[in-house]
Amino acid sequence: MKYKEKCIWISWESHTRSRSLAEALGVPIFEIVSSSGKIKRYIFSIYKTISILYSKKPNVVYFQNPSIVLAVLMSMFRKILGLVVVMDAHNAGIYPIEGRSKFFNSIAGWLARSMDLTIVTNQDLAETVDASGGRSFVLTDPIPKLNGYLKNKTHYDKNIDDNIVNLTLICSWSEDEPFLEVIEAASKLKGTVELSITGRFPDFMSQQKLAPNVTLSGFLTEVDYFDLLSNSDLIIDLTKRENCLVCGAYEAAALGIPCLLSDYKISKSVFIEGFRFTKNDCASIERNIMECVGILSYLKLEMSNFKKSYTEKNEKTLKALQRKVESISMSQHGSEYD
Repeated sequence: MKYKEKCIWISWESHTRSRSLAEALGVPIFEIVSSSGKIKRYIFSIYKTISILYSKKPNVVYFQNPSIVLAVLMSMFRKILGLVVVMDAHNAGIYPIEGRSKFFNSIAGWLARSMDLTIVTNQDLAETVDASGGRSFVLTDPIPKLNGYLKNKTHYDKNIDDNIVNLTLICSWSEDEPFLEVIEAASKLKGTVELSITGRFPDFMSQQKLAPNVTLSGFLTEVDYFDLLSNSDLIIDLTKRENCLVCGAYEAAALGIPCLLSDYKISKSVFIEGFRFTKNDCASIERNIMECVGILSYLKLEMSNFKKSYTEKNEKTLKALQRKVESISMSQHGSEYD
């Protein structure tokens, strides 16, 4: 039996990174998603996960953290079933609750030690994993395959005036995102830009009086979400987390659309062409939006170059990961891979 046929990927949410990595590795992904309340959702997810483990009988399980509950479960079944367990740890998997809780930080460290390998997106996170006694592997996201959304002009293409620039802010409305600063900056550029903001917005935003050039999209289906992005002239995805490589950057690259990111060293080391960077205050955001608007054609050309060079490098790293995991697996399962 081939190596990849003994691997599965488990996630307790639908996430572009997990899907892209599973596809790139040739590993089937099982997304366990429930809309029930927290307790029922956990019971359902735990039951489904255990059922998958016993029915598929994998030797290797990749999984996404968060969820931290899934991580604890996989740590247990690593010992029960003798699995090789590879944790793909997002920032919240390394620093739960933004790193403010000593208790959850200790849990995160214990989980890293409990895994055969922990995948992270950058060297800073890798050093945190290694310092806790775990084994890290740095792998940025593959650029997702979104060809079906390219040039998919629909009702979102609403500006008759070609001088108006369509901006989309990718937003989950969490505390690490400077969405109010972006809204203020866009409001000052009325007549030049129109801003759409994705995500299910919090109740307090319903009470806000927004400028006429700012629209809250609310929750969007996957099709409508990428439809909106594909009709943007500039995508914005900002964070206050210095060591976070935002998913929106990869989605922008996939669609060939220029992107504005927060000005952090880690982001600038990865997203070299087609991107521009800003501090998270209103004045800087306003200024950098206008700088991007002035060179959109040039940024699109840069993004095309970036997509090609980045993909080549990422594919090499993926192969290195496969060799690493296969080596761990062979040491545990021996002749089963012969």
